[in-house]
Amino acid sequence: MGDAFITIQLFGKSYKFRVDEDVPNAEKVARLVEKEVHLLEEGAAVKTPHLNNFAVLTQAALNIANEFVELKEDYSGLIHDISGRSSALIAQMDAYLQ
Repeated sequence: MGDAFITIQLFGKSYKFRVDEDVPNAEKVARLVEKEVHLLEEGAAVKTPHLNNFAVLTQAALNIANEFVELKEDYSGLIHDISGRSSALIAQMDAYLQ
């Protein structure tokens, strides 16, 4: 297991980061960060032209984290729903077989 590198383009500059080769989504994550920062930059240029890079990066991180939390909650609810339905189905099958 070695290291790999990814490059992220932010604010007109390239940043190279080392990532473990066994991190399968590193490239996708890098593109997600680039996309979120780019969207915020476009919006900030219209609303707040002097927003600094740190503020943009922080907002991008908060947006991505919020999406993660929402998806995690949705996933948890889905697992709970599937578990309940599975239990009910098993109970019905047991009742039918007896």
